[in-house]
Amino acid sequence: IMALFPDQLVESELGMIPKWWEVKSLSEVSEITKGVSYRSEELSGNEFALVNLKSINRGGGYRLDGLKPFCGTFKSEQEVRHGDIIIAYTDVTQAAELLGRPARVQNVDNTRLIASLDIGIVRSEILPKEFLYFTLNSYRFNEYAKNHANGTTVLHLSRKDVPKFRTVIPSKIIVNKFSNICNPLFKIIDSNNYQNNVLPFLRDELIHLFLQN
Repeated sequence: IMALFPDQLVESELGMIPKWWEVKSLSEVSEITKGVSYRSEELSGNEFALVNLKSINRGGGYRLDGLKPFCGTFKSEQEVRHGDIIIAYTDVTQAAELLGRPARVQNVDNTRLIASLDIGIVRSEILPKEFLYFTLNSYRFNEYAKNHANGTTVLHLSRKDVPKFRTVIPSKIIVNKFSNICNPLFKIIDSNNYQNNVLPFLRDELIHLFLQN
């Protein structure tokens, strides 16, 4: 791995970075889609489910139990698929533990998932999802989100500011190497979360059968 890194540093707008690496904005390497606006009467049904603020853990990460039923209309790009990266645009926690935090969506039962208005979907055809996730989970992006938020009781992150975030992009070979290391780890996380979601259901079913007998 060390052989992949340049042996020289050069000046950049973000300080000294390895030679051949680049500084780019999120808008140059990804596309961010705003979630769907909805009415309270659309929070019903079982065909679709809304990925919303409750789907993101404080500090980042995905919650399987945070979905809401949804029966409204949406655009195709607002549908969230397994492995998609989302971020929170709104936060009601005093410590801003949700604002700008990323989560990697897991779809364990093939329900069609739609992003809500307070969620942004970050997709890239240039960067692997693993690298994109950790870029958004970095201390620099977290501080950037806090500094570009407005509001007092409820914090809102400007959708115009997120794409302007500047970050360092390594060479393609390093990004791919990073992705290859992280991908199996994400699969283990997916498997563990799936089991954590299924086991309580199986436990309750076994208890129910035991009580019946």
